Parts: sequence; C-alpha cells; structure tokens
Amino acid sequence: MFDVLKTLSQLVKEKRSGAEGTRPSAKITPISRRPAAPVQLSPKPSVPAIDMSAAVAIAEAKAKELIIEAKNEAFQIRREAEEEARRKATDIERREGSVSAREQRTNELEARIQKRLEELETLHKEQVDKLEHVSHLTRDEAKSMMLDTLAGNSGKKWRK
Repeated sequence: MFDVLKTLSQLVKEKRSGAEGTRPSAKITPISRRPAAPVQLSPKPSVPAIDMSAAVAIAEAKAKELIIEAKNEAFQIRREAEEEARRKATDIERREGSVSAREQRTNELEARIQKRLEELETLHKEQVDKLEHVSHLTRDEAKSMMLDTLAGNSGKKWRK
C-alpha cells in the first residue's frame, strides 16, 4: 500500500513540476518487489492530450482517495489506542480506590485495637491499685509475703 502511495505521489509531483504540454515520464516504479521489465510506450500521435490529462486527473483522484483512506485508518487506530488508554487509566483508578479504602479500614481497625489496649492497661492498673489498697500492701510486699509462704509450705511437704 505504501508503494502505491509513493508511486502516486511521484506522479502528482511530476505533473506539478512539468509543463502542461509535456507527457509524464514513461518509467513507472513497480508496485511489487520483484523487478519488472521497463515499460516502453510507443508514441501515438492520435491520442489527444485531453485523454492524458483525464488519466492524470483520475490518478490524482485515486491518490487523494488512498491518502484519505490511510488518514482515516490512522485516525481509527489512534482512537482505539486512546480508548484503550482511557480504559486502563479507569481500571488503575478503580484499583487505587480499592487499595486506599482497604488501607483506611486497616488504619481504623488499628486505631480501635490501640484504644482497646490502652483501656485494658488502665483497667489492669486500677485492679492492681485496688488490690494494694484492700490488702494494705504494696506489690513488692505482697510478692515477698507469698514467696515466704510458699517457701514455708514447701519445707513442710519435704519433711513429711
């Protein structure tokens, strides 16, 4: 397809650069990749110049049509690529939103757990304070008293 466009483009350039009374060059670049035999045109004086200009006009029209088709195809490919990019961006935004919501729930749960731990530590301290107040002993005094009691009881068990 590119070769056709290139050939048509060369024809249009030759027509624009040449004088009106001259014929286009007889050498046309081949469309296929294999080498072709050079085309030899025999001069026909009976062919009017109007037919040649009509042929050039038809070739120009076909070239313009091919160029328009190529532009339309390029536009279609670009539009599809942009739509794909938009879909991917939307998917990424959706996933980011999901991750941030999950992160927020995790942070809220962590805050609740931390608050509950602080409450439990406060309750434990209050219980220890109440026990110390009721027994009129400090923690260290109660500990040493229990150790003495256990030491005394263990000595009795061994003596029996």
